[in-house]
Amino acid sequence: MDTVTFQGVVMPRSMIIGHESTANTSIMNGTMPVTLRCKIVNSQITVECDLEKYEERYLQGLWATAWDYARLVVNLIGFQSGAGLITIIDTIIRPKQKPDLMRTQLSRLSRQCTAYNLNNTQQIAQILSSGIAIKQAIKDLVESLIIPNNAVVNCARVMDTLRRVISPSLNEKPGWQQMQRVLNISQTYLQFITNQSQDPRHGNYSTPISDPKLMEVLERSWIVMNRFLEYKKKGDSPLTDPDFPSLV
Repeated sequence: MDTVTFQGVVMPRSMIIGHESTANTSIMNGTMPVTLRCKIVNSQITVECDLEKYEERYLQGLWATAWDYARLVVNLIGFQSGAGLITIIDTIIRPKQKPDLMRTQLSRLSRQCTAYNLNNTQQIAQILSSGIAIKQAIKDLVESLIIPNNAVVNCARVMDTLRRVISPSLNEKPGWQQMQRVLNISQTYLQFITNQSQDPRHGNYSTPISDPKLMEVLERSWIVMNRFLEYKKKGDSPLTDPDFPSLV
C-alpha cells in the first residue's frame, strides 16, 4: 500500500478551523480504489491518499480528488458557520519522497496569449477594469485550471459573457453571429466549447469529460479570450485575415 499526501491551507487566515474525516473513492474511471483521510489543524490541510501502488500517471486524478474532498469538507464548515472559505492544495508528498510544490501552469495555454505580455499589462488592465463582466470572465478562465470539475462550465460561461459584452443590445442568436463575425470564429468552433458544458450545467456529472477533450476546451477558450482582447485593443474593430485567420 502506498500513501500520497497533499497539503494546503484554508483561507482567509482570520478563520482558524479544524476537522478530521475519511472517505473511500476511486480514480482512473473507477479502476483504482483510494481511501482519503483529511485532517485540518489550525487551517492547515493534510489529505492522505492510500492506494495499492502509486504511479505518476495517477497524479492529476489524485490531486483533483484530494482537492475536491478537502474543498467539500471546508465548504461544509463554511456552510454551517456562514463563512466564506477558500481551499488551496499546493503541495504533494509522493511515497518515500520529499514535499514538492504542485503547478497549475500550462505552457500550451500560455502560448495562446499574444494580446499582451507581463511587461506591458497597462492597456489590457484598463480594458478589463472597465466593467465587471470581463473581470469575471478572466477569473472564470483562470479558476478553470484550479478547479477542473468546474472547467467546462466556466469556459462556456466565458463565451456567453463575451457574447453579451460584444453585443449587449442583441438577442442570443444574432449576438452569437456578431461575436463570430468580429472575432473571425466559426459557430462550430464556439459550439465545441459550449456543448461540453450542457450536462454539468444542468446538474448531470455522471459522465466526466475526458482529459484530451477538456484540454481542447481550455485551449479554445484561451484563444477566444485572446481574440477578444485583441478586438478591444483595436477599438472594437473586427479581426480579419491574414492577421487573425478564421477559426473553424
